[in-house]
Formats: sequence, structure tokens, C-alpha cells
Amino acid sequence: MALLVEYTLKNAADHDAQAAAMETLCAALKALTDRRFSYQGFASEDPLRFYGVLQYDDDAGKQQFLDSAAFKTYQTGARKRLAGPPKTTPIRASGSSL
Repeated sequence: MALLVEYTLKNAADHDAQAAAMETLCAALKALTDRRFSYQGFASEDPLRFYGVLQYDDDAGKQQFLDSAAFKTYQTGARKRLAGPPKTTPIRASGSSL
């Protein structure tokens, strides 16, 4: 199970702050033990757009991500940078080289 998350910034001047926040989020999530999910953040060529990919084993794994202190801290800071709530699209893996 997975979600594609699209983040849109209000202002391109916040690009570096958003990139740093996503790096901090990923580092904090990586430090968690017994994770039932993975999360990757991506910057796009459009300075207003960032993407995240959340992969999880089951609904409990998704909830573990949503309830994590790392995600809650990220959300608090992101609210002032984002144009609105992130857009989420359910996706599924169809192949990987990992």
C-alpha cells in the first residue's frame, strides 16, 4: 500500500525551508524502531512542488506514520509554507529496482 503526496508551497522563497524540513522529517522517521512504513521526499523542478511517497504494510503502518512525533513536528512547520492541505493519491508498486 502506498500514497503519493503532493505538497504545493505558497511562495517559491520557501523552497529551501521545505527541502530542509523534508530532510529532517526523513531522518527522524529513519531513526524510529519497529517502523511499519517508509517515506521518501522529493523536490521537483517546479520550486513550488514537492512530493512524498509513503509506503506501508497495512493501515496500522499508515497510522504509525501519521501518529509519529516526527510527522507531527513536520506538519506544524509545513502549515505556514503550504498553499493548502497536501493532495494524496493512493498508488501501488508495479516494479522496483531496489
